Amino acid sequence: MSILTLDRTALRDDVARRVLAIQRLMKERDLKLILAVSSGAPSQTGWIRYLTGADLWSGQAYIIVERDHPEPIVVLWSNYLAEWLSSMATTTRIESTLERRIAPISRVLEIVTDLTGGTGRIGTLNFNRSALVGDYHAFAKAFPRLELVDATDQANLIRQIKSPFEIEAMRETGRTLVEGFRIFEEQARPGRRALEISGMIEGFLRGKGYNWGRAKYSLDQRPYTLPVDPARTLRDDDVILFQYVFQSSLGYWYEVARLYSFVPLPKDTERRYAAMDQAMHQIAKMCRPGATYGMISEASDRIFREHGLTVVGKHTEDVHSIGTDISDGPPWYKNEWELQENMVVALHPASLVEGDLAFFICENYVITPAGAEPLSPLQSFYRQLPAS
Repeated sequence: MSILTLDRTALRDDVARRVLAIQRLMKERDLKLILAVSSGAPSQTGWIRYLTGADLWSGQAYIIVERDHPEPIVVLWSNYLAEWLSSMATTTRIESTLERRIAPISRVLEIVTDLTGGTGRIGTLNFNRSALVGDYHAFAKAFPRLELVDATDQANLIRQIKSPFEIEAMRETGRTLVEGFRIFEEQARPGRRALEISGMIEGFLRGKGYNWGRAKYSLDQRPYTLPVDPARTLRDDDVILFQYVFQSSLGYWYEVARLYSFVPLPKDTERRYAAMDQAMHQIAKMCRPGATYGMISEASDRIFREHGLTVVGKHTEDVHSIGTDISDGPPWYKNEWELQENMVVALHPASLVEGDLAFFICENYVITPAGAEPLSPLQSFYRQLPAS
């Protein structure tokens, strides 16, 4: 049972908390405003979700946070998308530039001029990564005396630490995705089309308001979960890795996967799975405040080697923060990146063994002093299904 009410009022309160945290950062760094960029694509909608609660389906939007105003300004081209955002956003300050027939950056330049006079310091979020080249040059040309301060890393450190509302929202997502696994387990049999089954589950999730995401398979014991050939049917001897990467209706991404077969796993396969299962559980215990990415990554390789497997590299990151973006920074390859209490992470020990083999088993966890606590009720990462 939820410990918090996950409704629009609770979301509005939590977004207000996030805006205040960003405003404190602005005052600490003497920034007149924060300018964030979001694009309508997975992993690029995070800042508009974080600062307004809205989901950007396509195009690009600028989000402007003032030092003392509780509602950010959102500027984008399409009036249709402006209506879309208005139906879910916690801010009422949403502007389309279509009727004026000007680019969104032109309106952003007007607002920045009004708020700064063209001098001082402003912070940017994802501006260097996501702004269009033309917009970037237009901004630089318009404000030769304005100092742009990339505040992305510092702001990411703020959004990595989740509030009780955010943790419960992600826990609710975990419960929903486990319901999807139950559908898979009821439907998966030799001879059934794999796409038909994942499509049923995606339809279930769409009905819950999950707009972005994908249910994917690995059917060759390699770590790459991919869209499946529409004609591919499940076979008696398949080893099936079924994975979700989905964003919930409240804007939080979740990664979770489970391994299935219709017959007992072959001995070599069972050994690789045993290594992965042990790595998931042991590393989760390690994931306490103060643990670093480097410690976790090294522990994964060590566990796989203890199972007699030859580790040849990594197929992805071993652990990363997750929230309103699939990864809400910093880059995973920073060995010194340190876990903190109430951070939510996607854990998927990524040791790649000889033969390009691995199971991309994953789960979301919240970091606690006693170790990482899973956010779904999934009881195990493997299940043998009946063949008929």
